[in-house]
Amino acid sequence: MSESETEGPVLGNEGWADVLGKVLRCKAPKKKTLVLAKARKDGQKKKLPALNIEIVDGEGNVKDEHEQETEAVELEYLSKRELKQRKDKKRKWEEMGRIKPVGAEQHEQHLRRIATKGVVQLFTAVEKHQKEVQKKLNAVGESETKREKVMKSFSKGAFLDLLKPNQEQKKEDPKVWSILRDDFMLGANMKDWDKQDEPT
Repeated sequence: MSESETEGPVLGNEGWADVLGKVLRCKAPKKKTLVLAKARKDGQKKKLPALNIEIVDGEGNVKDEHEQETEAVELEYLSKRELKQRKDKKRKWEEMGRIKPVGAEQHEQHLRRIATKGVVQLFTAVEKHQKEVQKKLNAVGESETKREKVMKSFSKGAFLDLLKPNQEQKKEDPKVWSILRDDFMLGANMKDWDKQDEPT
């Protein structure tokens, strides 16, 4: 039997350790860099050596390399232009049946404000309800039966009442001079015209 079989259970992979040891033992070449960041990427194009090809016109004139490059750029530019035209045509085709709503932006903003106010109101009501429940549970103490009674006393209806606006805010101050009220002279009868509302 070999040593690896006689020893206890092997932790890790022996083959991996052997390969790593070989890599660490070998000497790095002096001329080549081992930095992977400087290595060529797959996306990098290999540049081929430029071939000197002379192009002759129909008249027999030889064109320069500069003229050849400008023609290639113009062809590339035309292809980009055609590509853009195709994309624009496709986008117009896709948008053909669509209609932009007119005047719906203000309505949407109004609905967003209402929704925001409602969410804020909901979260504040939840926070108040939680504080109230916690306060009552702390006042009761550690008794489970009393805690259950407190929890049963809170109902869904009581929580929903927290969401409704308070009626106390809507009550007006009755000490306001009667002429300044909004409903002044709406319910007045002609038979009581000489009587005063307030005693002097």
